[in-house]
Amino acid sequence: MPGTLPPTPSRGLLACALALAAAAVPWSAWGLSARVDEVGVNDGFVWARAQLEDVLTTRIRSGVTRGMPATLTLRVELWRRRAIWFDKLESTWETQQRVRYDVWSESYRLERRGATPLVVTDLDSLEAALEQPLRLKLWPSSDLHPGTRYYVSLLAQIEPLTVDDVREIEGWLSGEVEDKRHAGLGGVTRLPSAVFDAVRNAVGLGDVSVRAQSPDFMVPEADEDDGP
Repeated sequence: MPGTLPPTPSRGLLACALALAAAAVPWSAWGLSARVDEVGVNDGFVWARAQLEDVLTTRIRSGVTRGMPATLTLRVELWRRRAIWFDKLESTWETQQRVRYDVWSESYRLERRGATPLVVTDLDSLEAALEQPLRLKLWPSSDLHPGTRYYVSLLAQIEPLTVDDVREIEGWLSGEVEDKRHAGLGGVTRLPSAVFDAVRNAVGLGDVSVRAQSPDFMVPEADEDDGP
């Protein structure tokens, strides 16, 4: 029948594996929170100060210690206030951090693109690194109009498990990392992403996000820069 998936052992295997993972993870509420304390202009750029709190909730801690990687995405948006219309999205900036447990070295890794991974031996140190105040260099102030009100919106999103993560685990388990088409559990990763996401969300392992907004700010004239 067009548009449907035939029943396969892989679909049952995926549901079973995710259900077992969910059962092992306490069902506590997510505590992730974020704030943007201050935005200003300095050295020709817009800067923002941001802070994340309670990133490693009980659920995240339990998942990471069981080998489930987690990805933290920060999406920063610049909005322009408009008096008689909807606010306008002017620009976006995004970065990702991957949290994973290295079973060989019994350490936790915080990986950021373009940076040397941070390796720590315990979750408290990992959480402290994730919750350090952030000073973000965002956009050239020359792109903004003096006298116009803007604000920064920060979206923090945690994705505990992705299809790519499962592919990586399958390749490692099968010993065929370079050619994952013949991995031992290969049928799992051939499922459409929508099916994978539906099962994952049903057992409580879906994405979680929180949004924070800065106070309004205006870009001063060229000789009046004052950063946060």
